[in-house]
Amino acid sequence: MSVAALLVSLKIDSAIGHWVSKPLASTFFICCALASSALESQYGMMILVGLTLSWLGDVLLIPKGAGAAFKAGALSFLGGHVAYAAAFVRLPHDATSLVAGAILVGAAGILLAPRIRAAVPASLSRVVMAYMVVISIMLVLASSASGGTGLPMIFLGALLFYLSDLAVARERFFQNDFINKAVGLPTYYAAQIILAWSCASFV
Repeated sequence: MSVAALLVSLKIDSAIGHWVSKPLASTFFICCALASSALESQYGMMILVGLTLSWLGDVLLIPKGAGAAFKAGALSFLGGHVAYAAAFVRLPHDATSLVAGAILVGAAGILLAPRIRAAVPASLSRVVMAYMVVISIMLVLASSASGGTGLPMIFLGALLFYLSDLAVARERFFQNDFINKAVGLPTYYAAQIILAWSCASFV
């Protein structure tokens, strides 16, 4: 419901609606993690750290533009992905899934990285490139851990997060239109909720 309210607020350009609905929607995925016993395992606690940093990033990205708030938000999300990677690296891993994930991410990087690098302002170049490296590592680790644990939800959550970030990049650096939000935001919140729910598997 809060995600729908967020999309409506963005569609009608309601600043108040945006500031109310987005933190509320993001608070929901933290509540999901707590309800899934995130505090009862090392994996869960690292996922909770990632979700909390994502919550902060969500708030920092509310202002329009690519200024200081955007850089701080990107750094917050970068920290969130580091936390997710730290959670995944502690799990059992599968070599075949690791290789498959690396091939997928490598192919995406070859296709997307040059275009994104060319479109990003010089002041944000290092942050965005570092972000791309970290999220790519996170996705590869998620693939490997998903295979090792037999929990496809880990890879699904990480993949949806990766795809939602592409929608953010398209919005910020290529074409600013509502379709980015209409696709990216539900994908992002689905990713976070899936990762929050995954905590219950490690209690």
